[in-house]
Amino acid sequence: MAKKLRVAMIGYAFMGRAHANALARLPMFFDVGAEVERAVLCGQREEPLKAAAARLGFAQIETDWRRAVARRDIDVVHICTPAFLHYDMAMACAQAGKHMLLEKPMCFTLAQARAMAEAAGDAGVVAQLGFNYRYVPAVLLARQMLQEGALGRIYHFRGVYAQDWGNDGGQGMSWRYRKQCAGSGALGDIGSHVSDLARYLVGEVDSVAAQQRTFVAARQGERVDVDDACGYLAQFACGAMGSVEATRFAPGEKNALRFEINGEKGSLRFDLQRFNELGYYNAEDPQALAGWRTIQVNDACHPYGGCWWPVGHALGYEHTFVHEMAHFYKAIAQGGEAMPDFTEGARTTALLEAVARAAATRAWTDVERV
Repeated sequence: MAKKLRVAMIGYAFMGRAHANALARLPMFFDVGAEVERAVLCGQREEPLKAAAARLGFAQIETDWRRAVARRDIDVVHICTPAFLHYDMAMACAQAGKHMLLEKPMCFTLAQARAMAEAAGDAGVVAQLGFNYRYVPAVLLARQMLQEGALGRIYHFRGVYAQDWGNDGGQGMSWRYRKQCAGSGALGDIGSHVSDLARYLVGEVDSVAAQQRTFVAARQGERVDVDDACGYLAQFACGAMGSVEATRFAPGEKNALRFEINGEKGSLRFDLQRFNELGYYNAEDPQALAGWRTIQVNDACHPYGGCWWPVGHALGYEHTFVHEMAHFYKAIAQGGEAMPDFTEGARTTALLEAVARAAATRAWTDVERV
């Protein structure tokens, strides 16, 4: 009989719904070696929590997350809360010996990230960070091609994550604009995604030069103390040059995550809004055939190909969470490494922290090694 893994999920808004949807889809398409049961949903207010649990398929509710984490019948915790809660929740999970899937950004500081990684390691639990864009099939194919040397020596990485919901004339105020809740603005929120992909695809960053801007200083009478946009130049350890931008003030851009990588043998480019496509330019093609080609990344030979629908039937955003959880639960049930684990998360935190220091000092800043 397959092992049963009982899950407590903390938070049921945007990320909670994404996680719950993936948990429901998981057994339909992946055999992870265990039965994953949605056992307990955690939130602050009982009545909306009851409604959310019924909608998302959780058997029980709990208004005190610490009680849920301490329960002996809980094996796994999904942490889908604002960032200011991440450190305490992750440390509690490690102390209780619970496997955990933690949404990004990991935490507020590199010191916290180091402590979280150490605690998870000492506890022997699988601790994975929710950088779900690593699980886009086109991104996985790009990494495979890079590791196989398809581009040769890498010269450039350009990444941008642009949204427009901040450009509302200062009408909306939420926890995302408060440093005590979010830790940072665009940098930690969407900037963490593109920064993680830069590391995942090209390698570690040695140093950065950066700027951050807050375009709307106050919202509904409350001061905004996080960045609306950030950008940085990066010097990669492999010698490549990089530029990364994250903004909430790009009218017309709803969820535009893009990157382009240039190397001696060719180039790759990806746009999340063209989810199933990877652009590839082979510099070694004969001149008469030179040009960008578009690879439809949904064939059986591609990452996660054959796990879903017949060739040519597109995947989307929600599938990244199913892939992420398939890897996570296989690591728990069958043995293996989280991707990314908390040590990897700490490395991305070190990069983000260096970017914030560089922006404050207006000087090139080294990224601390983890």
